[in-house]
Order: sequence, then structure tokens, then C-alpha cells
Amino acid sequence: KGYESLWNWEQFQFWNWPDTVRAFFTDNAKLIEEQLEKVLRTDAKLIGFSVYSCSQLASLEFARLIKKADPSRKIVFGGQYLFIPKNADEIIGDPAVDAVLRGPGDETLPELAALLEATGALPALPGVLVKEDGRVIDGGPFRPLRDLDKGPFADFRGFPLELYDVHN
Repeated sequence: KGYESLWNWEQFQFWNWPDTVRAFFTDNAKLIEEQLEKVLRTDAKLIGFSVYSCSQLASLEFARLIKKADPSRKIVFGGQYLFIPKNADEIIGDPAVDAVLRGPGDETLPELAALLEATGALPALPGVLVKEDGRVIDGGPFRPLRDLDKGPFADFRGFPLELYDVHN
């Protein structure tokens, strides 16, 4: 309650204000705690965030809650916001974030997850910044996607488009 208008696209800039994000998390602590518990019940070793401009602060707040509850979870941030080098450098500097994908994650994220499962560590693949023993390791430039036709088309079945101002 009180935040309804902040979900409208024309209000996106409010989510870049740290005070607004902190107030949202404080005012909605019960709801956020419920969502945190859902994430933690999955037993996922790797938790990924798709970050765009104006979701970075809320994503970091939630990632910090995950790390506080279970430091063994690996937190990976990706998304268009992190294609900008200064943004990727800033985000990897946060203690809650273990890795940042600086390019398309369609192929890199599954590879990263498989290697985490096999080795217990996040490797510095091309396009990935990872933390290792307190240092940031740069895997170099990202690999462009090889074949866009191999990826699935977006499936919006069951997605509540009617909740949006523009339904199409």
C-alpha cells in the first residue's frame, strides 16, 4: 500500500533512489521475508538476478538478505544493466554478489551453473567477473551468442498482462 504508482513504467526513476528502495523494503518487510523464505526453500546453490536500469538497488537489497540468511548461496547478477563496464564493476564490489555476467547469459549462465555443480566454484568464464579469495577475477570479453535460434521464444502463457497499462 502506498507504492502502487511506482510500478508504472513512467515512475521507473524512483527505483534509482536508495531511500525509496529502503523504505519499500522496510514497509513491506513481511512480504519480502515470505519471498526470501520461498527462495531459500529451493535449496538452489546459485541464485540469479536479471538486472536492468532501475532494478539494481532492489536486486542488491534482496541479494543481501539471501546472503545474510545463507552465505553459502552463490549470487549471480546479469542483464542489460551490467553490459556497461562501470555498472558491472560497481555491482561485483558488493559483498552479496559472487559473479557478474557482462554480456548475454543465455549460454554462459547454464555453463556457469554446471561448473559450480561439478567443481563447487564459480569460474571466470569469458564475460564473467567472479570473486575468488576477496579478489575480482575478470574472465575477459563476453562471447557473442552463436545461434539465436537455439534459444526458446518467450512464452507469456499464464503471465498476467492484464495487470499492465499496455496489454500488448
